[in-house]
Amino acid sequence: MIKDNDMTDKIQMKKETGLVHIYTGDGKGKTTAAAGLALRAAGCGLKVIFAQFMKGRASGEVDAFAQVPDVMVLRASKDYGFYSRMSESDRNMQKKEHDSILDTIFEHVYKKHDVSVVVLDELASAYEYNQVDRAKTGYLLENHEGVEIVITGRNPDESLIRHADYITEMKKIKHPFDLGISAREGIEY
Repeated sequence: MIKDNDMTDKIQMKKETGLVHIYTGDGKGKTTAAAGLALRAAGCGLKVIFAQFMKGRASGEVDAFAQVPDVMVLRASKDYGFYSRMSESDRNMQKKEHDSILDTIFEHVYKKHDVSVVVLDELASAYEYNQVDRAKTGYLLENHEGVEIVITGRNPDESLIRHADYITEMKKIKHPFDLGISAREGIEY
């Protein structure tokens, strides 16, 4: 017979081997925080997948990760721009690429078992706009024992939130964008 304490210990042990983080909010720093965690993990010898959704333009973190052997970067083949300005054809192509990224993650998590951390940068937006397979996303969040999952993006869906063990909100107090200053290379991207 299993005592309540034994069950709690087993649940605790299982959760400690792969937790879910969400970095959200209207403030700067969601991707930066996820990139920092990925870099820390790689520095400790863990294998990392840094997957970007809804992004495609050049960025400093992607260039830096190219020099880190234990980080694999997955992203779309091109920058499709803002979702609200995309054509239906571009939306379909972007979703196809996002689903392919998710397939690659599945291969490493479930077949090769060679990854310890998976960052899903801007997954919250991709999920909101139905630009990624929601069923596969749900499966990953429910079945990732031993793999740490990090999700970034504004307004994460309740179905993402319910899987989270950490939720950190970046809140904008003041931002240069409010004064018309565009995103700057090396600082915002």
